[in-house]
Formats: sequence, structure tokens, C-alpha cells
Amino acid sequence: MTTVLLIRHGLTALTGSTLIGWTPGIHLDERGRVQAQATAARIRAVGLEVIVSSPLERCRETAEAVQADRRPGTPLEVDDRFGEVRYGDWTGGELKRLARDPLWKVIQTHPSSVTFPGGEALRDVQARAVGAIRDWNARLGPDATYAVVSHADVIKLILADALGVHLDGFQRINVGPASLSVVRYGELRASVVRMNDSGDAIDDLLPTRRRTRTSRPSPSGGGGLGGGSGGGASAPGRTSPSAEMSYDRPMPRRIYTFDDPDRFVAGTVGEPGNRTFFLQARRGGDVVSVALEKAQVAVLAQQLDALLDLLVDRGLAAIPGPGPSAARPEAADSEPGASRDDAPLGEPLVEAFRVGTMALTWDGASEQVIIQAAAIPEDGETSPNDTDDDDPDGPDLVRIRVSGAMARAFVARAGRVVLAGRPRCPKCGEPLDPQGHLCARPDTTYLN
Repeated sequence: MTTVLLIRHGLTALTGSTLIGWTPGIHLDERGRVQAQATAARIRAVGLEVIVSSPLERCRETAEAVQADRRPGTPLEVDDRFGEVRYGDWTGGELKRLARDPLWKVIQTHPSSVTFPGGEALRDVQARAVGAIRDWNARLGPDATYAVVSHADVIKLILADALGVHLDGFQRINVGPASLSVVRYGELRASVVRMNDSGDAIDDLLPTRRRTRTSRPSPSGGGGLGGGSGGGASAPGRTSPSAEMSYDRPMPRRIYTFDDPDRFVAGTVGEPGNRTFFLQARRGGDVVSVALEKAQVAVLAQQLDALLDLLVDRGLAAIPGPGPSAARPEAADSEPGASRDDAPLGEPLVEAFRVGTMALTWDGASEQVIIQAAAIPEDGETSPNDTDDDDPDGPDLVRIRVSGAMARAFVARAGRVVLAGRPRCPKCGEPLDPQGHLCARPDTTYLN
């Protein structure tokens, strides 16, 4: 797979206040130079075939910082197709003033229809930038890794294409100054490895000579995921960055194991109607967070609740009674206050992967529930076997062992999380947005 590191330029004196566009002579300020150097240092161990930059000064200076931080011989090339959006008459305008223009709302809500006055259409910008990515991928080959230094909107448009997101959704993606986003392009599809990353370890970007399971930094960016005799979190890793590297092998599988975690919860980020759902486990300073769909959280809670009830009915375990769940909304207030956990998800919140297959098991010897969640494979084809750990080429996996009491607490919180979405319209039953609702019933009007 071809790996592309997408790097936004560092700050300038006008970033955030003025729509700079193709204005010449805009250089990194002191903050931007520090950011560029920090990003260069973070990715120093990642071998790059080439660094490709927008022709504008702020990007070239960021690219030069990346080039200067590695061994001589890494070429730096300029490609105009990665240049900033041509904002036309808007170029040089103050963002506060531009935000009052009626076109601003269209840019935020329906950007696929926008052509900037005297400038480019955003759909054309996406076409040229994605076309450039494909050209460089073909030129460098399927085993290459290279960097592209560009601008926020251009990188967002590339990421939207890689994610399969319609152009009208690209404004939901955020790309900060000097941030790192990574996309891997395979034969069948693209895979977004990280997005708007400005501080995490980059070990998962380092190719390895052989499949070796060693200590590996956790998604929290801290030390290795435990692994001592205390039964904490552990994960397979990569070989040392100093080892001889080959770019012709896939990355080793990561398996995160949490035995008796301090906390295991479902939670969300975002407003109702636009929430991202996570499972999160923490033990000590180790934390793993995986993203999944709302329906997956609901099914997991329901199945876990049913498993616990079955164990109690058969006398196999003594487990506290049922709490609220998506299947038991009437029990939403039945959980004891002392054990109720409504705290937000813990920080740092870094998505390890997106969940495809899940599995539940009861370990009678330890009287623990084992919850397993496997990543969506790169080919997109999930399988019940994804949760088996015998295959070193399988998708990344989280395995969590919890007591019956903690499992009940998980079910209770998951039920509240699922039910905490948008209220339903009393007439048509569809979700109500914060700004109102266009009811599908013909005998109704706009409801606030």
C-alpha cells in the first residue's frame, strides 16, 4: 500500500484572521517555524521517498523543515496541484467580514455547489488534488511512503475523498496547523490511518523487517501498554525504528488486552445528531478507545445484558440485577447512584481503529465476561473469525475482561448513551434537530 503523509503548513501571522489564498510573500512566523520543526522531528524515523509541497512559501518552508531534519538525499519537489484554493475576489479578505457574506453559509453547508467569485470551484480543487495524489502514487509505486505539504482545505478535500465522504461533508473534517494526517492507498480502497494528529507517537507508520511482538506505545501516546504480571494492558508492537526496514510487508497486528480495567464504558463525542460513539477501556495510565456505530453499541449492550441474565437464571454466577439498556428504557433510573458513571470519556481520546466484528464470551473459571472488538479489515470484509488471535495477519483487536458487576454497569451506561440522542417528533417520529424539524406529515408545518 502507498502511504501518504499529509502535512498542513505551520502558522503565519495572518492564519485565522485573513483568507490568505495565493497571496505571495506570506511566510511562517516564529510559532509556525517551531511547529514545522516539531512535526519534522516526530516523523524523522519514517522513511520518505519524496517530499512534495505546494508552491506557496508557507508550505515550502514547512517542507524544508521536514527535509532538513532527515538524512541528505530526500528530494523536495513542488506540485501546483497541491496549492491553496484560488479564492478569487475573496483573497486577502478578513474572515470576520467574509463570514457575513451570504455565500459563507453555502460554503459551510453545500460546498459542492460553490465557485468562489473570480476563483475556483471546490469540486475542481478536490479533483486536482486527488488527481495529484493518484499520479504520485502511480509514479512512486505501491510500497512507497511520501509526504505532501499543503493547505487546510486542500487536505480536507483529499481526506474526504479517502473517507468516501461527499464533498458537502468535508467541512466536518478539521486540519490544524502543522498537523499530520495519513492515508494508505491499496489496490481496492483508501484507508485513513490518522487525521489532524499533532502529538501522538508514529510507531504504527514504521515498516518492520519481520513480524515481531514487542513493547509498543499505547494509543494514549504514553509508554507501552503494560504487559507486566499485574494483568494490565498489553499490545504487540513494531520492531525498533533503528532496525533495518523494508516497505514490502504489511504492518503487524495489534492486540490490546485489558484484564480487570479500572474503567470500561461507552461514550460519545459531538452534539446529538452528529455524535461519534466510542468504547473506551482504561487501566492505570493505559487507555484504548475504538470507534463504532450507535447500533453496535445498542446491540452490544443488549447481548451483554441477555448473557448476564442467562448466567444468573442458570445459577452460574451471582451478578447484580439489570440496569437500563436500549432494550430496557423503563429502567433508566434504576441504577444505584453510587455506582452510576456519567463522566465523559477520558483523555487523551485517540481512535485506535473502527470496530467491525464483536464477540462475547463467559469465562467460568475467573467469572469474567470477555468482550472482543476487531477492526474493520483493510479489504472491508468482516468475518466472525476476526476476533481470533491466532492469525498474525488479522485485523487489530481489543480484548477486555470484566467482572459481572462491571459488565452490568457498562450495560447501564450504554443504554443511557444510546437513548441520549435527538428527541423524536411527536407527529412523524423522526429525530428533531436543534434548529427545528421539517415534519414529513403532510398536515404539519415546521416545528421549533
